[in-house]
Amino acid sequence: VEATCRRGIWLRQGVVEMDGPVRDVLQGYRQSVEESAVSSFQTNGLVRLVKVETGGQNGDAPKTDGPFTIRLIIESPECRSGMIYLDVSEGTPAPIFLLRRDVPLRSGQTEVQCVIPRIPLPRGRFYLWAGVFDAKGHDLLPWHPAAQFDMSGPDLYDGPHAIPRLAPIHVGAEWELGG
Repeated sequence: VEATCRRGIWLRQGVVEMDGPVRDVLQGYRQSVEESAVSSFQTNGLVRLVKVETGGQNGDAPKTDGPFTIRLIIESPECRSGMIYLDVSEGTPAPIFLLRRDVPLRSGQTEVQCVIPRIPLPRGRFYLWAGVFDAKGHDLLPWHPAAQFDMSGPDLYDGPHAIPRLAPIHVGAEWELGG
C-alpha cells in the first residue's frame, strides 16, 4: 500500500478512524492492532513471562543509536533448557530484527537481560515480541507481543513515491560534495 499510495484512509466499523499520509495511517493502524493483541494475549505455555521491562541508559527512554536493555523474568515449574527469541517490530510479528539466546531456566523465576549497545531505530513506537521454545522448537511460551516502547531520536526521511521501506532502521551517514 505504501509503495503505491500517498494518502490512506483507515475505516473502523464504517467510520473514518484516520485520514492522511499513507505511512502515518498505516502506523496508526499497526499500533491499534498491536495494542489490542498485547492487551488480550493470554499465555498458557509450560513457562510464564512474569515481567518485561525495556529502557535506555540508566532506565530512561531509549534513544536512537543508544543502549537498549530488555529485562525479562520467566517462571518455570521445573528446571529446563529453553531458547528465548525476541523480536522488535512496528506492530506485526514480522521482525525488524530477531535475537535468540539459549537459557537454562531454574525452577521458579529466572531473570534474563539482553543489552543492545546501539539500537538503530528511529523515533516512534515499537513492539517487543517474545517466545520461549525447547530444543525441538516446541512452544514453552508461545510467540506473542510482550511489550511496547517509544524511541526518541530522528524521524526517517520520506522516500520517493513508490519506493516502500521494508524496515525502519536509522543509519547515520556523512556526505561530502566535491568540486
